[in-house]
Amino acid sequence: MWRNLFAKDLLKSAANMSLTDKVEKRLENIKKRQEKEVQQMVTYEQKMEEIREKNEEKMKREKKKEEKRMRDLQQKQKQSEKEKLEKEREKKTKEDTEAQHQKLKAKEDYEMELKKTKEEEKKERKRMKQTKKKEEEQRLKQEEFKRRTEEIFKEQQETADQKRKELKRKDIERQKALEEIQKKRSIAAENKRKETEQRLAETKHNVELLLEEQKYVIVHNM
Repeated sequence: MWRNLFAKDLLKSAANMSLTDKVEKRLENIKKRQEKEVQQMVTYEQKMEEIREKNEEKMKREKKKEEKRMRDLQQKQKQSEKEKLEKEREKKTKEDTEAQHQKLKAKEDYEMELKKTKEEEKKERKRMKQTKKKEEEQRLKQEEFKRRTEEIFKEQQETADQKRKELKRKDIERQKALEEIQKKRSIAAENKRKETEQRLAETKHNVELLLEEQKYVIVHNM
């Protein structure tokens, strides 16, 4: 009789050990599956972070490209203004030389007329008066031309200064806009990172709760 009882105890112990192994195996499978899902979520978030970093790098390259374009544009404008001023100076030098040449020629003509005979003296005086009048008119015209040229140059200079100021203002506004966009994107990225960390933490907590619940149910269903 005691042999029969001993055999029953052995069978009962073997059955209990088999059930425990099955429970542990099921728990291990659940744990592995949950860890795989968590790892997939982490991989996805890492991929999104890489995409964000690539976008930020692209924005930096575009910003440098825009800055280079503005520098080239400003350099081109300076060169154009320099060439324009040089042409104005050459034009004025040429005009001054021509005016001086005309004055010298008039003087030579005047001296030649003085050598004429006394019979032509009256006519010469009259011609001289006309010559002086023409010279005066020429002088007044030259002064007017010079004054007008200086006014035009001043107007052009003021227009160029206004354009430079406008370009500088637009550049500052564009720079501020780019910095604002960068700031907003940085804030959005930081918020996204925090949300990701929070989701991961919640997921981990939910997984742990689920494991505890499943373990509790399995143990109590034994």
